[in-house]
Amino acid sequence: MKASQHLASFLLFVISVSTHGQDTLRIDSSFATKPWEANVGILATATSGNQLPFWMRSNQFGSVPLEGLSTSLIANVQRSYQKYPNKKLVDWGMALDLRLNAGQNFEVIPVEAYVKARLGAFQIKAGRSKDISGLVDSTLSTGSFALSGNALGIPKIELSIPNFLDLPFLKKIIAIKGSFSYGWMGKVPIQYEKFNGSSVPTYFHNASFHVRFGKPAWRLKLYTGINHEVLWGSDKKIFEDQYNLTTAQAFFHVITGKKYVRDGLMRDISKIGNHLGAVDTGLEYATNDLTLLVYRQFFYEKGALGYLANAKDGLTGISLVNKNTSNNKWIWRRFLVEFFYSKNQAGERDSKKTPSGPEYYYNHGVYQEGYSYKGDGLGNPLITSRIYARKNLPNDPINYFVNNRVVAYNVGTEGSILSWGYLVKLTYSQNYGEYRTSDIPYWLTGGRHERNPIYGLFQKVDQFSGIVEINRHLKNNLFLGATLAIDNGKLLYNSVGGSLRLVKKW
Repeated sequence: MKASQHLASFLLFVISVSTHGQDTLRIDSSFATKPWEANVGILATATSGNQLPFWMRSNQFGSVPLEGLSTSLIANVQRSYQKYPNKKLVDWGMALDLRLNAGQNFEVIPVEAYVKARLGAFQIKAGRSKDISGLVDSTLSTGSFALSGNALGIPKIELSIPNFLDLPFLKKIIAIKGSFSYGWMGKVPIQYEKFNGSSVPTYFHNASFHVRFGKPAWRLKLYTGINHEVLWGSDKKIFEDQYNLTTAQAFFHVITGKKYVRDGLMRDISKIGNHLGAVDTGLEYATNDLTLLVYRQFFYEKGALGYLANAKDGLTGISLVNKNTSNNKWIWRRFLVEFFYSKNQAGERDSKKTPSGPEYYYNHGVYQEGYSYKGDGLGNPLITSRIYARKNLPNDPINYFVNNRVVAYNVGTEGSILSWGYLVKLTYSQNYGEYRTSDIPYWLTGGRHERNPIYGLFQKVDQFSGIVEINRHLKNNLFLGATLAIDNGKLLYNSVGGSLRLVKKW
């Protein structure tokens, strides 16, 4: 890499430092009105066919019903930190969230189970939790590229500054937050030489760092940051004589992204583990009545972003939050327009030359199920795994994600009409498969290479997914809700689903 390219990569990294994933506009849920809360609910669900509609299963942190007719019981209890202004310097919290599904099958899902403690602005948390990593409107977005809340949380230990911390020596013009975690994924299947099909202990690393420019009271604030995710572990067993790092050395390579070279030769190992993430940028502007958030995530995986070769790819959103809720008949609280683009991947004919070739978002040559946990993708769910895509679509068997070249448009809103709350998401996507099922020549080691998609050529297919949710607060802290969702297109199987739920809160 030339010196200018090193400098560009470094500046891109520095300019883009941002936060661990809750939406910057959302109310901080870590300080509740009362420390202890509990909910118990019952849900009745019906879906057509053998597949849940996209928005009934996506970004639900693994808490999804069964296909067909089913009943679910949900119970959770949590202790939150003490609410400001009586906030304690030292405090603790916990959450336990269980879901029981009964229908064609029977399953119990531990959606959350964690304890946490804080000292001032710093927090330590251990267990499974509902986390998002990346700057997005986490209520209405299609999902952050790095970690969207699509799968169950990976059990982990995490150190963090969960909320923006103003730096007093800079007169509060700059604030920071971030996280650093170590997670256990259990045994994960691999696909490499004689160990093909074996499952090995695998770990998960997540780190994020975000910066806010602008005092808390300023109308205009700027955000920037980076999210770094790695699946890694058992490399000595997988690569045998190619590998000679100690555990400490391997972990250093994981957290820094440093390339691995043994004896001056690079063979099948380029980095320790599967690295990916997103660089975040954002702008927030507040008036007396509205808050506007504009954000952009740039994706990275194998290194093309350092050359700006896949800079076309990204998640772009415009979110409006209404602070004027005096009208009690109709209130719109939030509105989002979002554009997701992952079609380039440094693999298009007009892409800049890169030594590593296309990015292959979420797929991996060693980890058989790519960037997923217990079968569900950890990142944006618009990138489709073989579990949900139509079986007739072309796919190279090495890929777990059949479709990662996506152009998608998403519109969402939430509010209330006559005491009924509502949420609507409408998503349309154009889907182009992935590069191993394309006929586009790609850059690698300084030249263009022709493709021969022996498993078929993936032709563009369209897909629409939508959901409407309504809910109402009844007497005695009872909440009634209903959901209707639909999928129509050629990527996913057509389906319709709905649910009714009744929840009691204490």
